[in-house]
Amino acid sequence: MVGVGIARWGWMHALVGLLAVIVPGSVAVAQVVDTSPGHVVVMREKADLRCGETYYKVMEVKAGTLLVIDGSSAEWARVSYPPAGTAFVQAEHVRYDASASTATVTEPTRLRAANFTTGFRGSWKSLLATPLPLGTVLKVTEPAADEDGRVLAYRVVVPAAARGFMRREDLRQATAEEVAAARRSSDGVVEAPRPGRTDPAPAPVPVPVPSPAEDSTAVPVDRSTDSARPTLLDPMTPPGQEPPADVAGASPGTLDSPTPMGDADPTATDPAPPRAEPSPRPTTLRDLERAFEAIRRESPDDAEYQELIGEFERLRESMPPGQERLRRQIQGRIDWLSMKIEIRERQRELDEMKRQATSQGREVATKLADLERQRQYAIVGRLLPSTVYDGRNLPLLYRLQSVSGGTGPRTIGYLRPSAELELPSKLNQVVGVIGEVAIDPGMSINLINARRIDVLQSTDGGPVRNP
Repeated sequence: MVGVGIARWGWMHALVGLLAVIVPGSVAVAQVVDTSPGHVVVMREKADLRCGETYYKVMEVKAGTLLVIDGSSAEWARVSYPPAGTAFVQAEHVRYDASASTATVTEPTRLRAANFTTGFRGSWKSLLATPLPLGTVLKVTEPAADEDGRVLAYRVVVPAAARGFMRREDLRQATAEEVAAARRSSDGVVEAPRPGRTDPAPAPVPVPVPSPAEDSTAVPVDRSTDSARPTLLDPMTPPGQEPPADVAGASPGTLDSPTPMGDADPTATDPAPPRAEPSPRPTTLRDLERAFEAIRRESPDDAEYQELIGEFERLRESMPPGQERLRRQIQGRIDWLSMKIEIRERQRELDEMKRQATSQGREVATKLADLERQRQYAIVGRLLPSTVYDGRNLPLLYRLQSVSGGTGPRTIGYLRPSAELELPSKLNQVVGVIGEVAIDPGMSINLINARRIDVLQSTDGGPVRNP
């Protein structure tokens, strides 16, 4: 098993070295920038709220829900959670009160954004920018337990500071009347418009965006080396494709300012009937490039490599003929992600081997200690021949080596040979010695005067047996 572990370590180090060579610097991605707080309304039913621009979904938001917005990019808006939003707090970070269904924070925690698909098992992203103060009381909606029923975390109502991310195309500017209506609603959903009204519809997606100089969503490609073999992580952009000016088809200059928080205009008109829901936007190469750059910054233990491979494969299959270079680049992404999966699996196997070895060592040590107590052995160890006391230049003695963990094997005493003890037949086995241990004054070693020796564990590592 040790040989297998060494071989796997060698393979993994070689692969890590290869990855270090082929991984270039990070590709620039447009960042969400802070904006003046305002209000927006969700236009699409079951619109996705995510814990990051390219991270997992945390919930589906109702059409008509009013949210606070305080940051945006060309495609994304940073918004508040709806009133029904929840997150996870680990059980060891809180004190749970079952009678009140509350959890009081006892250890620093930033909560975990709740994964809509997998629950707590796939919820790894921190929700808050700073830890909650100790003593904060959170409302618990349900516990999250493992297969054995052990509570790992609690699902709690999110604090007001929690933020998520939605696509700008799913949002529009809220009117002052809608802001006032939402404040009277328990679920944050604005009142439906009354039939027969012909007021003009509010402007779509009135979210400020960075100037074109700040928007670095385009992934640069060096066209001078098209004939060269691409590495696994070369930037990708389809030939002739440029980033869109705006997600709704309008230029940034046509976007209005958001409605300031707390400003209600009594002259505002009722909103027009809701527009038809926009169809879901298909996944693009730029989407996957951003997800790829984001996943490279994640911990390998939790990264969704396999899911991203599936997205790249679907995009590759949908491509028209004549884009072989781009296909090769996509395959490079897939190969890199596959290698990361392989490394992760090998590391987990090595960790499991180490865990099992440690567990088995502790089990053996415990059983030996039990036997030593039961039979009152003077000493327990593995019987080995001595290289120093081999009977040639120095007296013939047999060596006892420790078998417990900790500092590793060490010599704990020596035995004189005798026909009654049959020491040669017990070599390389764990034995218990009944007798006295004393320091030999001439050789300054622990010399054991044995009356009886019992074999406690055979050479094949079999179970400890009572003699």
